[in-house]
This record gives sequence, C-alpha cells and structure tokens, in this order.
Amino acid sequence: MDENKDSGTSWQDFQQESEPVQSYLPQHSSSRRYERRWLVALFTLTIFILAILLLRSHQTTDPVERLVTPDYRSYAEAGMHTLQSTYDASSGQWPDIQWWQQANALETVIDYSSLTHSTAYLNDISTTFQQNNQHAFLNNYYDDEGWWAITWIKAYDLTHQSIYLDTAKTIFQDMTGGWDATCGGGLWWNKTRTYKNAIPNELFLEVALRLHQRTPGDSAGNGDGPENTGYIDWAMREWSWFKQSGMLNSSHLVNDGLDGNTCQNNNAPTWTYNQGVILGALTDLYAVTHNPSYLAQAEAIADANNQINIDENGILYETACEPDDNCGEDGPLFKGIYMKNLYYLYQIDHRQAYRDFIMKNADAIWNFNRDALGHLGLHWDGPFDEVQTRNQIPAQDALNAAISFSTMALSAAGDIIYPTISGFPLTASDFVDRSRVR
Repeated sequence: MDENKDSGTSWQDFQQESEPVQSYLPQHSSSRRYERRWLVALFTLTIFILAILLLRSHQTTDPVERLVTPDYRSYAEAGMHTLQSTYDASSGQWPDIQWWQQANALETVIDYSSLTHSTAYLNDISTTFQQNNQHAFLNNYYDDEGWWAITWIKAYDLTHQSIYLDTAKTIFQDMTGGWDATCGGGLWWNKTRTYKNAIPNELFLEVALRLHQRTPGDSAGNGDGPENTGYIDWAMREWSWFKQSGMLNSSHLVNDGLDGNTCQNNNAPTWTYNQGVILGALTDLYAVTHNPSYLAQAEAIADANNQINIDENGILYETACEPDDNCGEDGPLFKGIYMKNLYYLYQIDHRQAYRDFIMKNADAIWNFNRDALGHLGLHWDGPFDEVQTRNQIPAQDALNAAISFSTMALSAAGDIIYPTISGFPLTASDFVDRSRVR
C-alpha cells in the first residue's frame, strides 16, 4: 500500500518538505561541534590562567595577586615523617650526624610540634633527654653546649617540664667559663681555647636572653644567673663586646671569627647560620628592651644575607661551600638555622619580603629538591643529590618556617590575612654550627 498516495502527498512533495530539515541537520551538528570546541578552549585557557597565577603567587609581593597558596603544612608533615623514620629511640639519636646536630634535629621536631600542635613526635623529647643525659649535655665545645641549651629551652616552652629549663641553666653556667679578657672579652669556641669566633658568642647571647625571659626576678645587677649575675647582665655584656669585635662587617654580615694574633676580623666566610643565630638574639634583645635599634640591626643583616647568600634564582645558598659540593658534615645544616630565625624575626616585624623569601624557598625545596620517598637534599633549588639526615634537617626547618602561611583568608579589602600560630612563643627560634676550625 502506498502510504504517500493515501495521504495525498507525493514523494516529490515529501522531498521538498524535508529539504529544510535535511539542510538544518548538518548546520546544527556543526554548531554543536563548534560549541564543544569553544568549551574545550575555555577549559584549557582556565587551566593556563590558574597555572600562571600559581607561578606568580610565589613571585609577587602584591597580596591581591597571591591567589593560590600551597599547603606548606602538608609539605612539612611529609618531611617530618621522613626525618622521624630514621630516629633511633634506643639511643635517642638520629644516624650519621654529629653531637651538635642532634640538638638541631630535636629542635626541628619541637618547632614542628609547636607550629602544628601535633603530638606525634613528642616522645622524642623525653627519649632524647633520658638516653643522652649522662654528662648533662656538656662537652668540650661551647657552641655545642649552646645548641643544646636552646633546644632544652624550647622543650620547656612546649612541655612546661622544669627539668628542661634547669638543664639549660646548667649548660649556660658552664658556658660562662669560656669568657675571658682575650680580644677584650667574649667566649672561646672550645675549652682548649684555640679560637674566638661568632657562633658560641651568638648562642651565648641568645641563651642568656631566653633564660632572662623565663626567670622571674632576673634583672640587671640583681639576677639569678651564674656568679649572682643576671642573665640580662650577661646578655648586655655579650652584645656590647660582639658589636665592637669587628666580626659584624661593613656589609652587615657576620664573618666566622677573629684572627688569633690580631683579634681582627679573619675575613672567613659569612656562613648563613652566623647570620641566623644573631637574628634570633637581636629579636630577643628588641623584645626585652623595646629598643628599635636592635630590630633595625637584625633587618640589616637579614636584608644583606637575602641578597648575597643566594643562587641565581634567589634561593638561599651556602655560597662558601655549595658551588663545589664541599659543605662537609657541618655546612649542610647552616641554611635551616637561618630560615628558622628569619621566621622568628618575621613574627615580630611582619615584613612581607621575609614572608615571601620563606615561601619561595619552601616552594623550591618541595618542587625541585626531593625524591619519590620524601627525602630532601642539600641544594634547595635542586636537583636532589643524596639521602642524608644532615640534608633533611635544614630543609625541614625551611618547611616548618612556612607552615603558618598555609591557611589564608581574603578580607573584604582584598588583603591576605595569615593566622597567628599559638604554641610558637616569641622566645622560641633558631640555631646550628659550622665546619670545625682546628
């Protein structure tokens, strides 16, 4: 039966009526393909813009442009997991690092715990203390003793157990024995009195200030320090000697020490940790005295270091040893000490340039200086070199310094507000040591 005939419509008529529909179909299909292509292009452009914003967010100092902030806490958590995996609870130590570096490793754990309020690694504190307290953390090097004093002060801040503060006071009393009139004053580096240099004196200053802050009633001329001398007396005596010793040079950087024959600046390298420890001490001097000159001095040192001890990309770099991969056993820790003290200074002056510098270094470490298992290397700008505890500790210090920048909120005015992390008090900050001068 011919349906077209019965309906009264010829095949020719059907074709004519169908032509508009047939001609529309290919046009409609082409339009949908165009729309899909447009959506793909828009999606690709969006991803590209986000990538540019992510890159610029760590290059700009404009708070409105810092739209994307990495999760530095997660970075630090991953790094701590790797560092903790090598801790030997039976000895209370980490493998293949020196005695003074053990103090720094524990300080790194304490800083992480304070900044994150994590209790995951708190047992390291009591374990390290119990397993290594045979000699009250005293040895032949006054700088080694200073590192341990700083660490036990931080342990006290975190746990409120007085035994740690008492240990720091015992250590400080022993350190006072290193002071004599040679070169006008100051501490010797070791008990055989072979070298007067920056690091034991910087640590001595910092320990004195932090004990002063934690010793009620300690005051000038009437304190609770050794020989009935106030900790604040020792601090002011040390700073008065240090600033005129010549070790702080005209470029606002601290050289390593003094020439044994002339008592003049020996023009030895301006190691980053020598810049770091003094930042912490000057920040404490400002906190105690409210004298802005101490803060200005700290900022001058930080600004100089951030311009000189860097690589071509502006990443912190131990210029005296990294180019030749000749940092030995001591040098790898130096940069971490600087970074934790820069963050300590930042907590007081809130200079955006310091925040940006910390974040830039943390970004470099995470993106260019780690292996698949979370180990962190010596060269923060990459490439990753080798698995060493002495490399992991300072890089972790840098990640710790960036933790408080992980969370941000945009105010109505468009400013980025970074939260204040409690549990990391004003009096907690720095340290490390340099290659031994024999």
